[in-house]
Amino acid sequence: MFHLFPTENDALALEKEDEEERNKTIESLKTALRTQPMRFVTRFIDLDGLTCILNFLKSMDYETTESQIHTSLIGCIKALMNNSQGRAHVLSHTESINIIAQSLATENIKTKVAVLEIMGAVCLVPADTRRSWRPCCTTNASPARGRGFRWTLINDLDRSTGRYRDEVNLKTAIMSFINAVLSQGAGETSLEFRIHLRYEFLMLGIQPVIDKLRSHENSTLDRHLDYFEMLRNEDELALSKRYESVHIDTKSATQVFDLIRKKMNHTDAHPHFMSVLHHCLLMPHKRSGNTVQYWLLLDRIVQQMVLQNDKGHDPDVAPLENFNVKNVVRMLVNENEVKQWKEQAEKMRKEHHELQQKFDKKERECDAKTQEKEDMMQTLNKMKEKLEKESTEHKNVKQHVSELTARLHELSLRLFLEVLRSPPAPPVVHASSAPISFCRAVPTSPASPRGHDASSASPTPPPGGPPPPPGRMPIGGIPPRREPPWDPP
Repeated sequence: MFHLFPTENDALALEKEDEEERNKTIESLKTALRTQPMRFVTRFIDLDGLTCILNFLKSMDYETTESQIHTSLIGCIKALMNNSQGRAHVLSHTESINIIAQSLATENIKTKVAVLEIMGAVCLVPADTRRSWRPCCTTNASPARGRGFRWTLINDLDRSTGRYRDEVNLKTAIMSFINAVLSQGAGETSLEFRIHLRYEFLMLGIQPVIDKLRSHENSTLDRHLDYFEMLRNEDELALSKRYESVHIDTKSATQVFDLIRKKMNHTDAHPHFMSVLHHCLLMPHKRSGNTVQYWLLLDRIVQQMVLQNDKGHDPDVAPLENFNVKNVVRMLVNENEVKQWKEQAEKMRKEHHELQQKFDKKERECDAKTQEKEDMMQTLNKMKEKLEKESTEHKNVKQHVSELTARLHELSLRLFLEVLRSPPAPPVVHASSAPISFCRAVPTSPASPRGHDASSASPTPPPGGPPPPPGRMPIGGIPPRREPPWDPP
């Protein structure tokens, strides 16, 4: 009777038994992906197992979403990402991250924690590895979904589940993911992006929630809360240094406006800043359906101006389709180019005329200097030739004088030798005159001391003095005439 006409309870029992069997199979797959050799993971990838899991996650009904099967499937993806090949396969899939992020809509705490752990780990992957995906916390197909995703995080962070352990695990996973998004990826190098994204969390009310979470007194959770506040303080200090201020209260519109006004004063952008303020005054202020959209559009435009890089890429959600700040700026530049070119052309014409006049003047001066230089060079060449000629003549004269001096010395030496060889001439005596003595008075030598004879005395030098030493000529090269000795008759 039971088999022919099953009751409703029997159908529920069969369904529950089937669900347990499926859950057991998925748990076995999760264990195998985590423990089996690499060839098992490669085989799973080749059979397109990831696509099957993602398709199942997209098509789940509410009961399956809240079941253990959902948690086990997320665990399979987490186990697949434990190795480099599986992680690369998950990141290369165009929809994997978005589908995984949608699993946060479940009320199952374990599923939420597993999803947040996967997304937090993805934020730590190097930028060159995650080219084909962008985290759902910062990018979605619709701008509302990006902000809605953040609101879901803040809501889960604030609400109480009634179970301390599950609640602390969920809040720790959320704070870990938020810190990973703020400190990695675009937030690792861009102060503007970190301040922008953190400001959105603050606008959603994360600060009161953080103060409330301190009451749990959990060391792991407190460590993530402290890290969030530490990054915030560092970024606010860096922003304050830009404006040479101690602290910037972003909640005070007056202080923010005063800082912007001081920054714009005495700059070329100040007229445009005043124009923006004037036109903001003219924007519709009545409560109508378009007023909020006007300010939202202005907000989105300013965000894109701050966040877009030189290539037109925005690390955050892109609410303005085909809006490229670089292209818009280029269009504005082109609009003023004609006017600037005309002004520059006129200015350059005047400068060209002045430079032409200066050039002509300098050219005339240069010609005069050149002519003067040529004259001086001719004079210098003449003086140089004359100097060379005189130097040559002086050298020749000096050489001739040297030859004559040598010749004179030779002749003087010959004459001296001839004089020494010739016999002395007899004296000439004149009868009519008194005899002339050719002898000089020779002083008598004193008596020789006893024991010495006269022969030991020094000989009397000949008349006329001693002859000059050989090899040494007197001045003029002619030796003095030597008087012959005279003997008395």
